[in-house]
Amino acid sequence: MQLDAEAARCATAFILSIALGASLAIALCGRLKSGKGIGWQFVRFTTILTSVMIAAILALTGALSEGIVAILASALAYAFGKAGDGEKPDA
Repeated sequence: MQLDAEAARCATAFILSIALGASLAIALCGRLKSGKGIGWQFVRFTTILTSVMIAAILALTGALSEGIVAILASALAYAFGKAGDGEKPDA
């Protein structure tokens, strides 16, 4: 049985949504079990993960616009522009 293009895009978006939630839950559980807490590296990881997944889901459903891309880009810029606890910002 073959799926038409729209059903395939919806199925892919659904699978990406489930993968996003699962990977965030696994990453958070692993981070909290290690006893290290949530630091800037974890924030950067989750920012990349969510931005890429959300962009893919929105692109598949046809809802990706310039405003959403700007918001995702600004979230990435904030996460990677912010120096961590022991890090010094690049001059």
